[in-house]
Amino acid sequence: MRTVMGYICAALLVSACTPSKRGDPASADGGKPSPTLDSAREAVIRARMQGHERLGEAMRDAMARGDLDEVKGDALLLAGLRIDVPSSELWRTMFDATKAAAARIAAASDLKEASLDIGALAKTCGDCHTVLGRPGKIVGEERAQGSSVPARMQHHQWASEQLWDGLVVPSDEAWNWGALALSETQLAPEQLTPGKTPAQRVADLTQTVRALGRRAVDVQRVDMRVDLYGNLLATCAECHQWLGGGPTVGSSGSQ
Repeated sequence: MRTVMGYICAALLVSACTPSKRGDPASADGGKPSPTLDSAREAVIRARMQGHERLGEAMRDAMARGDLDEVKGDALLLAGLRIDVPSSELWRTMFDATKAAAARIAAASDLKEASLDIGALAKTCGDCHTVLGRPGKIVGEERAQGSSVPARMQHHQWASEQLWDGLVVPSDEAWNWGALALSETQLAPEQLTPGKTPAQRVADLTQTVRALGRRAVDVQRVDMRVDLYGNLLATCAECHQWLGGGPTVGSSGSQ
């Protein structure tokens, strides 16, 4: 497992990102400190959790690659996390829910189970941000869908990351952009297996990805989004186990 120097915990508060061409408005309070936590206490918590979102993204990307060992290792780090900062009981409750979700990922017996649990973990992050306040979130610059396999896979990865942000921030706009992009992503099985006749399972997986994108466009309920996102991760993991590839360490396009 790679070193985790530079990020000490997982997705609980999403860091502010660099503005781009598309974006969500900031939270309803204009980015002011949450009424639940006084500003000084919130500043301490944010400082202690600097860089935390990278661990959540690393877990997500390892899942997409089909690397269950790395997923579970990162989840163990989060499940055992301690933050010795005075805080409200509500904050502690929300934080404990995130750690419990991470513990379930660490105990998962296979990729399918872990992928669904990662979707549930993302929801706990979004629940916390909704209750305790959140930074504004800008939808990342969309990657152009070129004709080459790498370009199309990068577009696919960008779309998947927007669905993740849709749950974690939470952001309807990020979710909708990701769903639309995913539904339009062209993943021809013949391109993925050049010089070979693609296995039927590979063809089925590429169709599943687009079908999940089309479903995501219409899904409004958070619990249904969680389930759909988990199934998408499981599909990515299985396909990458067949063909190799997937998001590389440090390649995340999330802002």
